[in-house]
Amino acid sequence: MKLKTFSLAVFLCVFCASLFAAEPYAWYRADAGLQSSGGVVTSWEDAGKARSLTHIFGTPRVWKVKTPTGVTEVVRFDGSAAVWQPAQSWGRLEGARTVLVFARIPRGADGVLCDGSTRSGADAIRVPGDDRGWQVLRFERTAGALGGFILGADVATKNGLKCDVAEVLVFGAALSEAEFAAQAARLKQKWGEPVDLPEADQAQPFAPFAGLTTKYLRKSGEDGVNTYRIPGLATSTNGTLLAVFDLRHNNGGDLPGKIDVGLTRSTDDGETWSATQRVLHFDGSGVGDPTVLVDRETGSIFVAALWSKGNRAWNGSGPGMAPAETGQFVITRSDDDGVTWSAPLSITAQVKQPEWRLCFNGPGRGIQLRDGTLVLPAQFRDAKGTPHSCFVSSRDHGTTWKMSPPCVGPTSESQVAELSDGGLLITLRDESRSGQRLWAKFDGKQWSEPWRALPDPTCQASLLRHPNGTLLFSNPANAKSRRTLTVRTSNDDGKTWSDGRVVDPGAAMYSCLTVMRDGRVAMLYEGAGGLIFARFAVEGANLAALSEGRFETTGKFGWWPARHAAKVAETKAGVEIVFLGDSITQNWETAGKAVWEQHYAGRKAANYGFGGDSTQHVLWRLDHGEFDGLKPRVCILHIGTNNARHGDFTPAQIAEGIRAVLDKLAVKCPQTQVLLLAIFPRDADATGEMRRKCEAVNALLPALADGKRVHFLNLNSAFLQPDGTLTRAIAPDLLHLSATGYERWAKAMAPKLNELLDRK
Repeated sequence: MKLKTFSLAVFLCVFCASLFAAEPYAWYRADAGLQSSGGVVTSWEDAGKARSLTHIFGTPRVWKVKTPTGVTEVVRFDGSAAVWQPAQSWGRLEGARTVLVFARIPRGADGVLCDGSTRSGADAIRVPGDDRGWQVLRFERTAGALGGFILGADVATKNGLKCDVAEVLVFGAALSEAEFAAQAARLKQKWGEPVDLPEADQAQPFAPFAGLTTKYLRKSGEDGVNTYRIPGLATSTNGTLLAVFDLRHNNGGDLPGKIDVGLTRSTDDGETWSATQRVLHFDGSGVGDPTVLVDRETGSIFVAALWSKGNRAWNGSGPGMAPAETGQFVITRSDDDGVTWSAPLSITAQVKQPEWRLCFNGPGRGIQLRDGTLVLPAQFRDAKGTPHSCFVSSRDHGTTWKMSPPCVGPTSESQVAELSDGGLLITLRDESRSGQRLWAKFDGKQWSEPWRALPDPTCQASLLRHPNGTLLFSNPANAKSRRTLTVRTSNDDGKTWSDGRVVDPGAAMYSCLTVMRDGRVAMLYEGAGGLIFARFAVEGANLAALSEGRFETTGKFGWWPARHAAKVAETKAGVEIVFLGDSITQNWETAGKAVWEQHYAGRKAANYGFGGDSTQHVLWRLDHGEFDGLKPRVCILHIGTNNARHGDFTPAQIAEGIRAVLDKLAVKCPQTQVLLLAIFPRDADATGEMRRKCEAVNALLPALADGKRVHFLNLNSAFLQPDGTLTRAIAPDLLHLSATGYERWAKAMAPKLNELLDRK
């Protein structure tokens, strides 16, 4: 690999050379293709649109600079950030190729500027920092392959480089000197010597709160659908996530338009989703604004929407009851967990007054009350056209429906939650444009006086009661603009609300919340470019006791999903001893291999250790099939050291996470004896911060053992010198064990293990 820089004098003398004699295979311009949210890059578009970098690692920042043409943006990598695209989307270059980068690399920086994003196409370009300011960097290869592309780090998202990048061109050929000179001249003339704007003028990066994960569910333009809007989200009695939304085929406009209601299902907590089903469709007319509702007593699922036959939507609908006169309140039903759906049924005649101009559902989700009543948020326009929020309810599992008294007008899209006293709290879109949310309570007969609270830009919002009693509310927390999507909590039935946690600081509109089967909260919302699915725990929840998977297929944990799949597929019959834990357990396969062969290979033992795992990752693995079918006599559990190092967990929270793993094992393997090991020592001596934290956890673990099914064992003295020091002969990095360390583990544990194996 050759690296060259070019002077301005040489640029100018060759500037008239052909600028694009060689067409770039991929071209990234910070002044034209950056997408960002809250000061953080969310994607970097390829000028040709085919090879955009849509995967983000860390927090690559948008950085403002002044150039000859004015203020623009570049990308700032901090050494722990990258943007990339997998090979299956980006493609693969074989043979000669050239990468040109206009970048600034500070003195002392040293790392990988770019690489392939797959190991079979890795081609790391490592660059030392020289503090020479902005430069045109030229990298050439004459052979080999570049599969996928990652900028800012290597294929493993390690060895990152601190640098600022303005433009990147990748060519599938070697450039002649004239071609390089022309490109270099163009870059230097265009960018000059960019000057940083002060820190105060830079966008401050958005840091997602702990436990928040987001990803696109559907992007605009996918599957031939111009725009996806109006999200609804619910969890079935089987734990399936059901997402509904408008399929706006031709444009982003409301009804009446070519719109259907789509649905997609996820049976793995939102990791993968089914292909889109059209659950509501009318030939020649549109149907949209869906609401989804689950009957938890029967398992039935309902999707309600507005059918506009011709122009019978918000503005074109009139009095009357027939489809030709007024918009129709229609419902479809599924009795097989959302796989198939009934023909639509109009309940307009049951709930609408003939003089009203329109009556239909309020988009989002419905609820079921503690007495079994089904409730769908609704809205209508009276004879004068004034909109009123309301709800419709069914006491016979959706066979018949009844309209509630109307709320004050002008109000529209609402959501409803049941309160601790059995009353209802409704949150209303205030059509008077007050810049605040409108609220009211229903006591079973009449509505309270409404009140205004919380900023709102006249937009739909979501309201949810968690099984723990907490109310959650999400909306764009801005009085004027649909942005800064925020989720708040209330522990006093909506009298007061928390300051909230920001889910998306950028443009965001409608949202819908549901509680997942593991107690976490899922959200589907309208973000930049499509519908985004988010997951998080209730504010104040202990993340160490909630399951969390890993799903990246490249980078530090790119191997994790494949190992999980292999463990799920492993033969379970006959296994008598299972080791469950993190890298210290997994390394029985490497540093401890010879010891394993001696002590366990002939004893029908299996290794379920995963490097980097914390309690939450073990919970996820148990939830997703790894122990299904396993009936070991003994399970050896060693987990918690990564919780101590990552996530700011307290010792009590870590112990609670370990308890959650034990509880899960009791369900998965009720006859198995569990040997719970103290977290092994780390750091050189007892004064080390991590050693002290792990010992604080260990002090709480004996209380988790009952001596009947769960047994606690502290082996730590076997690894330490008499003075309490941990030597590198036992743990070379003062954490992971050597072969000698594994030998000590096996011998120290043998008496207790044999005792448990001998139990009838």
